[in-house]
Parts: sequence; structure tokens; C-alpha cells
Amino acid sequence: MRLFLLLCFPCLLAACFSAQRTAPESSVYDFGLVNETIRVKTSIDFGRITAIDAIDHRRIRYRLAYQNPAQIHTYAHNRWADTPASLLTSKLHSEFDPEQSASCAIQIKIEGFDHVFSSPESSSGIVQLHVGLYSKLSQQILESNLLQATFPAASVDSKGGVEALSKASSEVLMKALRWAESAATTNSACTPDRS
Repeated sequence: MRLFLLLCFPCLLAACFSAQRTAPESSVYDFGLVNETIRVKTSIDFGRITAIDAIDHRRIRYRLAYQNPAQIHTYAHNRWADTPASLLTSKLHSEFDPEQSASCAIQIKIEGFDHVFSSPESSSGIVQLHVGLYSKLSQQILESNLLQATFPAASVDSKGGVEALSKASSEVLMKALRWAESAATTNSACTPDRS
């Protein structure tokens, strides 16, 4: 029996090392470095960005829409460097230049933030935001809207999903600010009488 164990031990050891070599490496993602010299000016100030509880974590979510669009999966060996709300906050401040003296601001809540597979060979990053325009003086919500952006992924893996979510995030943030600017022009709380 002892001889059998001695003979088996090197095989078990080799199997362990082999498993360690083939185990997938963990990856941590954010939206990459941003060129802050190119910033879009906006007449709206920024409020807080939050997220629904199901998204308020660092796991990278994906959905197999061709099988069951209601089922949520997460990548086992990949995660965000920070929560989606923090990542979008950084993107908002690095890509847009707000008018700090504006009477109104936007607050954003992330409703959807998923890498969605329409088929095994095709996927997209989809970001949904609930955007509220509010008066900085009264802190009251004046108008709100649900906005979405979809961007195709270059590859059907976590790397492709992250890149697509970053692009979709930039697109939907631009939509949010343009919508808020338009709404503010027709709201008296955002256009005080300067006479």
C-alpha cells in the first residue's frame, strides 16, 4: 500500500501543476485611460450617479438573450476595478465639462449594464440610465427620462463586452446631457429671469 501511494504521489503532483497552468487568469477591467484634453462642454451640472442593487457590485454581468434573456450570468474570472456607478462617474467627469453655475443638474441611476449575446457569435454592450433633471435650488426633480445605448462587441468574450460597455456608456451619457440641456431650456427653474 505504501509503495502504491509513493508511485501515485508524483502523478497527483503533476496533475496539480498542470491544473494550475491551465486555469484561466483573473482579469480586472475599467474603461481605460482617457484623454482629458478633449472634453465636451455642457450647460448642465452633474449630480450623483447611482445604480440599482442588482448592478451595484464589481461583477461583470452578461445575458444569453438567445436562450433566456431574463437570466443573468457573471464572468467567473473577470471583474470591474470599481462599481459601474463609479466607472460612469469617472467617465462623466473626464469626458464632459459642466457649467458649475447652472441652475439645474442631472442625477443618473443605472438601470441596465450588461454584455448581451443575441447569438453565440454576436453580442453588444447595453447601458440603460434613468436620468432626472433637477433644480439645484429646490432639489426637486423637474423631468425624467429612461435612455439606452447599445454598442456592438468586437469579440464574444469579457474583453469585447467591456469595450462595448465603455462605448455604450459614452453614448448614453451624451444622450442624457443633450436631453437635459433641451429640457432645461423650456423649464423656468433652469432659466431664471436675468432682467
